[in-house]
Amino acid sequence: MLEQKRFDQTIRVTPWATQTNAKRPKPYMEETMPLFITKAKGAQMTDSLGNVHTDFFCACGPIILGYANDEVDEAVKREIDKGFLFSAASIQEYELAKVLTETIPSIEWAKFMKTGGDATTAAVRLARAYTGKEVILQCGYHGWHDWFQIANGGGRQSGIPEALRPYTIPFAYNDFDFVEKTVRENDNVAGIILTPYDFKIEPQDNFLQKLRKLCDEKDIVLIFDEVLSGFRVGIQGIQGICRVQPDLSTFAKAISNGYPLAVIGGKQKFAELLNQNRTGITNTYNGETLSIAAALKTIEIMKRDQIHRKIYAVGDQIIQGLQNIIRRGGYPCSVYGMAPLIRLYVETDSESFNAETMLKISRDYMKERLFVREHGGVCFYLNAAHTPEDAEKVIYFAEKFLKQYLG
Repeated sequence: MLEQKRFDQTIRVTPWATQTNAKRPKPYMEETMPLFITKAKGAQMTDSLGNVHTDFFCACGPIILGYANDEVDEAVKREIDKGFLFSAASIQEYELAKVLTETIPSIEWAKFMKTGGDATTAAVRLARAYTGKEVILQCGYHGWHDWFQIANGGGRQSGIPEALRPYTIPFAYNDFDFVEKTVRENDNVAGIILTPYDFKIEPQDNFLQKLRKLCDEKDIVLIFDEVLSGFRVGIQGIQGICRVQPDLSTFAKAISNGYPLAVIGGKQKFAELLNQNRTGITNTYNGETLSIAAALKTIEIMKRDQIHRKIYAVGDQIIQGLQNIIRRGGYPCSVYGMAPLIRLYVETDSESFNAETMLKISRDYMKERLFVREHGGVCFYLNAAHTPEDAEKVIYFAEKFLKQYLG
């Protein structure tokens, strides 16, 4: 009741009682989800009532090394002591940009921002500026900005000019025929932006390679939104796995282990648009050195300790365990994604039953002090602090819950 009272007080002074849509309580979750977190370390979070939860949402994806990583936080504290926002550029901006160009083959330059939505919007701006065209084809989630929400906002499009609608065309992952037809019938397509891995659908029939070829043929800018996948599925993101290089890329979340940083980068010809002042992308706080220092140290640790090997070992343990349970029980479920980003789906003929059951499973995990969100499936996001014992808990309770609701 104490947390509920705090929640009621909070929602009166700040909408949603949180700043992030994905952190809002969902149906069935009100009595089990901790409404306020007071501290976190490694894979553990402590709520305002003193309960400790093993977190499998990783703050919507940014936590990759574990909460409050000592080395990262010490690097940030050193910047605090020196001052971290100046009236001119800092050396650290060069240092991180250089590291990124040395780490990701498609990145010849990098510019820093604060959110993934800002970075994807900047990429769309650059695509339009470079090509002189206006229409954007998009697939996946790219933030709250007008250009994206006008075509994807559902009931949340109030306040967005209807005149923007013709300039954003959504397409389904793997639907190359639609993309090709649209491009060949519309000579005003500036860019194609997509999350390069759907996490529920594997790329089929060389989908990404075909997009690359089509963009080259039609002078269209190919943009990979790796805000979630970048530095999480691997240090080079999905593009390092699929071996397809986009013209522009966006990164955020795991790049700095929770500190607010996003990146846009790509081929040098796009940087020249900025250097020549043909378009502008700027923000007062983009160069603050706390987040830049966090990113430098996070990437250093990723390379030095090969942390993705550990994450994949624990994640693959969960995937295998869930698949074994589903097979033995004959449950109408599937496991999608990759080891750092796992999603369990209930797949009966009833969409409403599926959604309700996944919410209930998430709720029941919460009761066991395993912080698991329903977010396009029952999500298990991993970081380097998760252990094989944590994985066994996920598997143990999954068997219990699936038998309860689907047995």
